[in-house]
Amino acid sequence: MRNTKPILAAFAAVQLALLHATALAQTDPAWLDELKTQIQLDQECNPNYFLNIAEYRLGDDLIQEAKVVCVDGRQFDATRTGEFSLFVIKACQPVVC
Repeated sequence: MRNTKPILAAFAAVQLALLHATALAQTDPAWLDELKTQIQLDQECNPNYFLNIAEYRLGDDLIQEAKVVCVDGRQFDATRTGEFSLFVIKACQPVVC
């Protein structure tokens, strides 16, 4: 008889990873929708995914920032200070030292 424990363990690990990825996707902050709309209009970027999503307080200011990776491969850094201001969007350029 064949030992199915390794196969079941691998299947369980894949299911857990998918569940975790789904949970992470559902916890994205609502302000990413605002960033998505703004970058589509300003940069003609169709966002593929977001990296380094952060929200924190600096003194009395609320700072929101993320890196945007477009479907076409371009990347942008976006930051805004305050919940109701526009994002400052800067193209990520290669750095040579």
